[in-house]
Amino acid sequence: MIVYLSIGGSGSTETLEQAALRAIEAECPLVSAAIVEDARFGDVDATTMSMLVEELDFLLRAQIAVVSRHVGRDLETSVSVVRGDARDVIERLPASSYLIGGPIVPGTADISELINDLSQLTGRPVELLI
Repeated sequence: MIVYLSIGGSGSTETLEQAALRAIEAECPLVSAAIVEDARFGDVDATTMSMLVEELDFLLRAQIAVVSRHVGRDLETSVSVVRGDARDVIERLPASSYLIGGPIVPGTADISELINDLSQLTGRPVELLI
């Protein structure tokens, strides 16, 4: 399984397509994971957070449908919206590799430090797609 990470709104349809092509090449499923960071969303009330997670889930599924049509292949996919940080996703979704969707949103943690930390934590490749 390959996990495509969107951190605090990072990523684009183009980088998700790159991740989809890698999953097709590797003949493995792709999980599109959106991270709702506590640093940005920690003060959001429970009702609003529930709506945010539901909306993100819908948007990610729609984006995956568009990408699947564009690459012209059926692709085994799933969506995961996780509140916390990238480490929380890694704990919940063990994968063969992790692809972070660029461009990175300003104010997001130092990306090179995050990639290094996640690579060490998982022992798996972690890469920024741009």
